Amino acid sequence: MGAAGAGRFDVRMVSGSTAVQAPEIYPYLQSGQVLACSAGWRGRPSTRSRSATPDRHQGMDAQSSAHMFIVVLILLGNAIYFSRRRAGR
Repeated sequence: MGAAGAGRFDVRMVSGSTAVQAPEIYPYLQSGQVLACSAGWRGRPSTRSRSATPDRHQGMDAQSSAHMFIVVLILLGNAIYFSRRRAGR
């Protein structure tokens, strides 16, 4: 996991992981090698049908909106970069 750096080099560490990886980080949290863990959202089985798709809930909507906002910023940044590059020729 890499938390050995916290003890060996006296570096304060935090973790950001997916929900699936979070249980692997808990021992490091309990020992104090990792100060905090921000685990991702866990998909839930749908209660309305027998499908394997995650149930929509507010947390996933917020995360999806944030991802779309980041994609828009990347596209905007690329458009500005290439327009300035073209104008500099």
